[in-house]
Parts: sequence; structure tokens; C-alpha cells
Amino acid sequence: FQAEDGIRDVAVTGVQTCALPIWVKGRADMLEAASVPSLLVRTATDVAHDPTMRIDVRDVSVETVEVRTPRPGGARFGSLVHAILADIPLGDADAGTVADVAAAHRVLLGATTEEQSAALAVIDAVRTHPRWRDAVEAERRGRCYRELPITLKLGAVLVEGTIDLAYEQAGQLVVVDFKTDRDVDDALEAYRRQVQIYVTALGEALTLPSTGVILQV
Repeated sequence: FQAEDGIRDVAVTGVQTCALPIWVKGRADMLEAASVPSLLVRTATDVAHDPTMRIDVRDVSVETVEVRTPRPGGARFGSLVHAILADIPLGDADAGTVADVAAAHRVLLGATTEEQSAALAVIDAVRTHPRWRDAVEAERRGRCYRELPITLKLGAVLVEGTIDLAYEQAGQLVVVDFKTDRDVDDALEAYRRQVQIYVTALGEALTLPSTGVILQV
């Protein structure tokens, strides 16, 4: 007997048996096993908002940047502030350079001139904050990281994210995450979990003690 797949009957202790069903079942089992991912990739934000994912928050504090002028809210304004903070030079950026960066991102995001002006006021306040100044000093020593991609394995989940700002100071890593919410209280626990992921990932990668700061701007 010749099967369609070219597999012939085989004789085992005088009993004729067909190998095809065995092969078909083995192939089906293999395909089923292969269809289950060995590692699930998720974002840090997604994992942070998932209460079924255990994250022991222990090294994250919250600090506030005082901005004395009125400012809008919303996702677009937050994106504008983040984009400017990511692209301006840490230390020696003059007002013209910062304004040019803000104008470019305003156009890219379709923001208003009012949002640009408010964002510049926020940026000015951030640049006077001690955390920013510490980062400037760390950059001079080559120990500062901006928009840094990270990964962290949590069981069968590979977590991916991007650190806004991190720097080494006195043998310790400080991870800074900018939040532009007017009131972070509602999402604070998720934000702390998110930053803890960053803290753990960077600390493990560089084998240094690390701490995190949510900088509310």
C-alpha cells in the first residue's frame, strides 16, 4: 500500500500497521505546540496597567515641577512637551534653540501656537529643576541616557519600553519619567509600576543600584 505522502505500511512483529496516522498526529501535536508563543511581547505601559502582572514597587518617588503660568491639558499637549524635552540639548541650549525645536514639533503634531507657548513655559521650569541639573552634570561625565529603549523579562512576558531620562549619580542610577497629567493621582499606581519596570531593567543591565522619579510637569 502506497499512501499519498509516500509513507508505506510497515510490518511490526508480523502485524501490518500504517505509519501515516502516527505521523499525522505527531505533526498536529507539533503545530499546536508551535502555535503557542514562548514569549509574549508587551509594552511597559500595558503591563503597568494590568493588575494580574506582579510588580513590586519599591524605588519610585514623585516630584513636581512648579509651572506658574496657565497651561492646557490633553494628549497632544503632553506629546508636545515630551518631544521638546527629548530633542533639546541638556545643558547649553539657548532660548532660540529651544524655541526652534518647539516650533518644529508644534507643526509635526498639529498643535496650536498657544500650546507651543505653554509648552515652552513648562520646558523652562523643567530645566531649572534639580533633577535636570543633575542630568546635565552626568552628561558631562558621559553617564546620562535619554530616550533609552529597555527590555525586561517578567516570566513569559518580554516587556519593552523607553526611558525618558536616566543618569548616574554617586554610583546610583536615577530614572526620570516625565508626566504631563494635570493630576496624576488617578493613574499614579500604574505610573509607579511603569517606572519600576524601567528602574529594574536599567539596574539589571548596568548592574548598579537604581531608583526612579516620576516628574510631574
